[in-house]
Amino acid sequence: MEGVNLDLVGIILMIVGLIGVTTFSSIARRRRVVVPPSTPVIDEEPHRHRRDGYSDGYGA
Repeated sequence: MEGVNLDLVGIILMIVGLIGVTTFSSIARRRRVVVPPSTPVIDEEPHRHRRDGYSDGYGA
């Protein structure tokens, strides 16, 4: 490999690697901080409000 300065190529690759590591770590740190929103709790049986005053459903 005549004409290629391997020291310069090595230094350039090290700089590119350091930039990549810092970018990856900053993105990973930013994603870890974000808390996913909690889902609202939904009751399985909806509340039925009656206007006749009886809540047991027999409405006598």
